[in-house]
Amino acid sequence: MKKQPLPNETPLYHQEFYEDFYNNKDLCRFFDKYQVQRILTLGAYDDMAASVQKEISQGMRVLQLGLTFGHQITDIADRIGKKGQYDILDVNEARLQRAREKYLEEDYPMLNFIRHNAAEPYDKGYDAVICFQLLHEVPFPEKIKIVELALKSVSKDGAVIFVDYHRPVWCHPLRYFIRMFNRLYQPFAEKMWEVEISAMAVHRTDFNWTKTTFAHNLYQKVVARKKDAPAKIVGKLPQQSEGTD
Repeated sequence: MKKQPLPNETPLYHQEFYEDFYNNKDLCRFFDKYQVQRILTLGAYDDMAASVQKEISQGMRVLQLGLTFGHQITDIADRIGKKGQYDILDVNEARLQRAREKYLEEDYPMLNFIRHNAAEPYDKGYDAVICFQLLHEVPFPEKIKIVELALKSVSKDGAVIFVDYHRPVWCHPLRYFIRMFNRLYQPFAEKMWEVEISAMAVHRTDFNWTKTTFAHNLYQKVVARKKDAPAKIVGKLPQQSEGTD
């Protein structure tokens, strides 16, 4: 049975660092613009969104942990189709309400926007679980909980897809600017430079892990599949084993 969250179940870190931002309609409308997302990700947004979309098939039952800006959700919803199911969890009610207005039910009947902490158990048996740019926003203990939740929520034959920050190459021209920006405004992001996503999984050896990087290693896409799951070939983006950067 799905756990029903309490009305005031908002993590303290979210209240302190993100609530004012996500409750600001004008700011969120600005950051939701496609060109803004392209600029902020140094042009990597399209490649990251497309790489996730390639993991999804029509009619799938998909869980996403956290709402996102831009067209990423639209891409997945269009790929799933009206016969699929697309559940999206988020702790911020203002974001959820804006999403419900943006993705009208008659246009996206497969979408379900649910107020729920992504670090808390929800439901199991999804064909795919997506965690797109969420881990860098939460403290390290919450990162571990979210990774564990994602791995426990996927079916035996499914995939968990993480997209988030990654340690950029040493010669990246914006490396030190990004580090200082994160320390000022995104205090939990730098941990993504220090710890592999697979290392955040308690039962990491039960899964096969692959990683693709973008924008000179500034971002990463990591896919986890259970070791006894059938092999699946997706997309044409080059894949590399974790730990080879």
